[in-house]
Amino acid sequence: TEDIASSSRHDVIFWKSLDKEVQIAVTPYLSSKYSLSTVDNSRKHFVSDPNLQLSLWVQYLASSLCVALKNRGNFGKLFTEIKQAIKIDNKTAVFVLPILVWEFLVIFGDEGESEEVVWLKSELLGALASERSSVVFSLLDTLTRWKDYMTTEKVQSQKGIGHAADGSALAMLIELQSESLVPPK
Repeated sequence: TEDIASSSRHDVIFWKSLDKEVQIAVTPYLSSKYSLSTVDNSRKHFVSDPNLQLSLWVQYLASSLCVALKNRGNFGKLFTEIKQAIKIDNKTAVFVLPILVWEFLVIFGDEGESEEVVWLKSELLGALASERSSVVFSLLDTLTRWKDYMTTEKVQSQKGIGHAADGSALAMLIELQSESLVPPK
């Protein structure tokens, strides 16, 4: 073709290595006016589809929180492992969702109205207009209970408690979440 003269030596060698039939088939596309542009399809967070099943929404939300937290705080590796467990078992996603949201807000809430916090608020507010609202209200109840517990005199008197980054608060949240699953006697 006419463009082959301006091509690199490597391109010419490649072109000559092709069968005549392939060269004939490809030649009309060599002068295309279209160009390939790369598009960054990677998203920081998933954007939920309103038609997504509730169980998948919880999994995707929890997974997205794990991804956001994987390089933050002292528990990055733990969140990577949790993300793998969430893919296998939706009950795990439901169980860890309040813990992930708490840790997410502790880490990203310090940054004010960060892009991450705006995304989470948007996702949770959008869920209120669907069957997902029960998950959001349960999440808010759990977080309120934890906040109330974290501000008790008992917790405040323990040195180092109050920020999830030190590990002790996160361990207590997991313990409280486990206790909340046990039916009252």
